[in-house]
Amino acid sequence: MKTWLVTGCSSGFGQRLALAAARRGDQVIATARTVELIEAMAAPFASRMITLPLDVPDAAAAGSAASKAVETFGEVDVLVNNAGYGSSGALEEDTLEEYRPMFKVNVFGLTESTRAALPVLRREGGTIVTRSPGAGGGGGGCDDAATMAVEGVSEALAGEPAPFSSAG
Repeated sequence: MKTWLVTGCSSGFGQRLALAAARRGDQVIATARTVELIEAMAAPFASRMITLPLDVPDAAAAGSAASKAVETFGEVDVLVNNAGYGSSGALEEDTLEEYRPMFKVNVFGLTESTRAALPVLRREGGTIVTRSPGAGGGGGGCDDAATMAVEGVSEALAGEPAPFSSAG
């Protein structure tokens, strides 16, 4: 049995993944900015799924979610960075108000949720899965830039934790 911490569970892939993990018997911490949107999905799974509010760019909220996961289940085996925000406008069309939230959620949110979960993931030999919005494939200039930043953070993270690992 694995313990999953999944961000962005209010709809789409995050919700489907959280449900699939719970159905197979795993423990799930399902998160969303608006926790009321996901509370009903946890009901059938009794003590195997909890729901928590998490606005991923909020470092304190990310730390609280990771702490609650450990308090409830004792570990986190898999962090799934799924929360995301997109834009399809061209670089010259998007305004600051349109692209700032995308970077805030996709890049800084990914960073905060990962930083919060890393100590327990390292202790347990866990896995980080990051869902990248589109790998620079024509969503729009700002969307592509945010995607490349997510890819860059993920690539940098691939080797960073190793020197801190108790196993390595």
